[in-house]
Amino acid sequence: ILGWFENDDRLFIAMEYFERGDLRKHLDKPLAEEVVQKITKQVLNGLQVMHEKNIAHRDLKPDLISIQNIFVVSMSPVWVKLGDFGISKRVHSDTACRSRVCTDHYAAPEVLSLDTNAKSSIYTNAVDMWALGCVVYELLTGEKLFSSLGETSEYF
Repeated sequence: ILGWFENDDRLFIAMEYFERGDLRKHLDKPLAEEVVQKITKQVLNGLQVMHEKNIAHRDLKPDLISIQNIFVVSMSPVWVKLGDFGISKRVHSDTACRSRVCTDHYAAPEVLSLDTNAKSSIYTNAVDMWALGCVVYELLTGEKLFSSLGETSEYF
């Protein structure tokens, strides 16, 4: 967020514009391993900051239609930033993650198998690491790791 302005009935937020779009725009073919390594390190650094503050992103992916969350600042040198924190959540002992909010292709097994009626059915910010693994696979191969929910369900 670059800044904000509020009047009597509205809040305006100025956000950074990413001319190069999201990672999906750069996935017309698999990316080189060195490029993926740099992207992964930067995303991990962002997740580390979030996780140190007990925040789970909960929907990490290269894109989803018009909702992107790994933005490309530059491809040479590689520079990405995390975004779309709409369903992110601060996780404490009294505010555990219990909602099934995710994109199925990148969702961890514990989210997909969540029983929202059971108080003991929770997950942690570790779901972001699963999603990152799915993203890394896709960056390297050009294909989704799990093409259907059925494939992912083998893990829960």
